[in-house]
Amino acid sequence: MIKSTTIPEFNRAMIDGAGLLSSPLARGPGALPRQRQLIQRLKQAILAGQLPAGGKLPASRVLADELAISRNTVLIAYEQLTAEGYVIADRQGTRVAPLSAAAASAAKQAAAPE
Repeated sequence: MIKSTTIPEFNRAMIDGAGLLSSPLARGPGALPRQRQLIQRLKQAILAGQLPAGGKLPASRVLADELAISRNTVLIAYEQLTAEGYVIADRQGTRVAPLSAAAASAAKQAAAPE
C-alpha cells in the first residue's frame, strides 16, 4: 500500500533537516523562477530521503496555497519532476518514484555545485 502524506507531514518532512519549505520561495530581481526553486527543493528532499519513495505529494492546489504561489507553478514543477523520473503522476495523485541507487547517485552528482 502506498503511504499518503498529509500537508502537515509533508511540511514536517520538508522542514526537518534542510528547511526546504520553512522559508518562502525567493522573489524579485536576481531570484530564480519559482518553479525552478520548487523543483530544486523537491529534488533535494527526494534525493535526501526526506520524501520517501511511494510518498504522496500534496495536491497542486494545496501546495500552491501553502507556498502562496500560482497553481500553474506547482503543475509545471510536478510535470518536470515526472519527466525526469523523480515522481509518478496518476489518478491517485503524484507520488515519489523509487530511484535506483545508480540513478540517485548520478542525480546527486549532477546537482552538486562545482
